[in-house]
Amino acid sequence: MRRPPCDVCDGTGLVCEDHPDRPWFGLSARGCDCGGAGALCPSCKLAYDTLARQVEVITAAHAVQYCASVGDFATAWTHYLALGEALRATGVEPPQPPEGT
Repeated sequence: MRRPPCDVCDGTGLVCEDHPDRPWFGLSARGCDCGGAGALCPSCKLAYDTLARQVEVITAAHAVQYCASVGDFATAWTHYLALGEALRATGVEPPQPPEGT
């Protein structure tokens, strides 16, 4: 059974560290694009199994943002797929990439 999406992070489990009322960059259509780091959503209370799972999600998300920022979109896509798997492991369906990517 899938959890209903959180109103703060849109069900991604990650928010902008500087703007915790918005999903993190690239994970949602309303994701924050300020360049701030990602942080676990304080309000959706996703049931992450372990601290290692949290680190896996954040690490993959940071890798996507960094690779995209330096123009390495092939590597960014690889990390995006890893992020999707990490999110699925927590019971969250990852967002679809923007059209045209």
